Amino acid sequence: MRSELPEPSGGFITRWARIDNGVYFVDTVDGPSIAVHCEIADEELYGTARTAGIPREDYLYFIGIKQAIPLYELSRRNNAVSGFANQENVMKTLRDYFPDYFNSLNPTEEPATGENDWEPKQ
Repeated sequence: MRSELPEPSGGFITRWARIDNGVYFVDTVDGPSIAVHCEIADEELYGTARTAGIPREDYLYFIGIKQAIPLYELSRRNNAVSGFANQENVMKTLRDYFPDYFNSLNPTEEPATGENDWEPKQ
């Protein structure tokens, strides 16, 4: 079991809420973000996902729609994170705004080409 990781800090954070150890929803001067401690990012996020985050101190910050990337990746192994966001909306965001990333996750599905080309399967 991982020891408790420090909370995100810095003058750019206006408030935060803990999702799980080392994973926080934060309001920053740049906008709403998901903060993932670098230790967790190194162990649980693919390289492509890590590059979408902005490194600051011991955390990667995923701002705006980029929040969908760690929410998807961490939710596969973490119940606290999977309950934080609607997975259908997360997948739609990935497909609409990050089609190359989405296609790398689902190589057998029809490739995503961009915004609004996905409908949930019934």
